[in-house]
Amino acid sequence: MNDFIVITNGYPSKNNLYNNGFVHRRVVSYLEKGHLGIVIILRPEHKILKKYEYENVIVYEGNGANIQQILLDNSKAKIFIHFVDIHMIKAIRSVKENFEIYVWVHGAEALSWKRRIFNLRPNIKSFLSFLKYIYFNTKQLSFLRKLILNDELNIKYIFVSNWMKEILEIDTKTILNQNRYEIIPNVIDDNLFNYHRKTEKHHLKILSIRPYTSRKYANDISVKLILKLSEKSYFENLTFNFYGDGYLFNKTLRPLKQFKNVHIFKRFLNQSEISKIHREHGVFLSPTRQDAQGVSMCEAVASGLIPIVSNNTAMPEFVTKDFGFLCNDINDFISAFDSIYNNYAEFVEKTKIGSEFMLNKCGNHLINDELKVIGFSIPIKE
Repeated sequence: MNDFIVITNGYPSKNNLYNNGFVHRRVVSYLEKGHLGIVIILRPEHKILKKYEYENVIVYEGNGANIQQILLDNSKAKIFIHFVDIHMIKAIRSVKENFEIYVWVHGAEALSWKRRIFNLRPNIKSFLSFLKYIYFNTKQLSFLRKLILNDELNIKYIFVSNWMKEILEIDTKTILNQNRYEIIPNVIDDNLFNYHRKTEKHHLKILSIRPYTSRKYANDISVKLILKLSEKSYFENLTFNFYGDGYLFNKTLRPLKQFKNVHIFKRFLNQSEISKIHREHGVFLSPTRQDAQGVSMCEAVASGLIPIVSNNTAMPEFVTKDFGFLCNDINDFISAFDSIYNNYAEFVEKTKIGSEFMLNKCGNHLINDELKVIGFSIPIKE
């Protein structure tokens, strides 16, 4: 019998390496600590139960009806939910077992549509798509409110930031008692992402690793910034490397193709590749319109890169003025580059401070904190 079952809306496979990769990292960490578990991808439309293995993790994919037997066979397992929805809860209720349930709240499943208006574009297709989103989002928030107010299920909620917890309460019009939630950021693998000494050659090398699937990632702000920076006398001394993909990629970055010092790579990177690229850069450019944590930014800071980010949502919980730049507008972003360019010694010192801060806040030690919260034993010898 397994110690835990993860129920989620997506998981990596050989055909989709990046699907909820942070969930996979958690599962691997639990397995490495000696706990047994499986993953269930719940898809209401899947009538046949499928099974596959990914990096030694057993994964099932099916609907609420055909995962019932798995739940019954593991009636003593703890259930960990990522991106909770009504179908997951119905499946759990259907087996009538008193499971111990932990729900991770990441953002997409818990934010009001009013916080995503930035995705609405001035065309009919976008408008109709957004109307559909409003409909399903309203139903989701209503479900979440009822779930939080219902005491029948034994649920504890885990948030990656205080901001995420506060927004959930606002958007669902609820208040969580202190014993019903924990704040635990997503873990940064400090075996991969740790400090590497920065020198003058890194000082002027700027990295961006972002998805291009939503305007929330604010890649358009990065483009606007570089167009403004091109007016600076020192611009040609800077090197920018952009990595990512998504339907907005080509259109967003097209204005930057005129610059010889801007390099564009339309591809995703695995964790090892990201770690290696971090060592070649000194600055991480990551504006955002909305982030509950900003995992890629946290990884970069742990590696010793200076973060230049937007001063909104959860960003102030993960970036301070001691080592990074929180920007309210385009002028703040410009000032950040002015400061870095003109203060090399300060840049080097900030890289050390930032890495230490991030590894203390989000390093692998958090797994033990998480194990304590979910009531799992911690190996005596680490």
